Amino acid sequence: MSSAEICLNPTVPNVVYCSNRGQLQLKDTAGAQGDAVAIVLLSQDGGKVEEIKSVETGCDQIRGMQISKDGKFAAVGGQNGGGVEIYQIGGKRGDEWKLAAKDETLESIVSFVWL
Repeated sequence: MSSAEICLNPTVPNVVYCSNRGQLQLKDTAGAQGDAVAIVLLSQDGGKVEEIKSVETGCDQIRGMQISKDGKFAAVGGQNGGGVEIYQIGGKRGDEWKLAAKDETLESIVSFVWL
């Protein structure tokens, strides 16, 4: 498994979002629908990892991921399938993601730009 994107939340400090690419090819992920996004919560000084959470997506081979400028949304796209998913980011630490929209008709997604 390898990371496709590493993003910071522009409004919430000490959280890092890392998309995983190739998760579906691993033997121990039977039944998974797509690759995951890791939510890494850091200590207040940013020096230690306090917790790692995971968001399971329906995107295969996540190649593009971007956090909106207001830190409230994440766009995730699968290069090899699953289309585009938009998540609403909540929680005090930016660690609660809720699927807000999905379009499976889009193909070969590799990047996003928030306008």
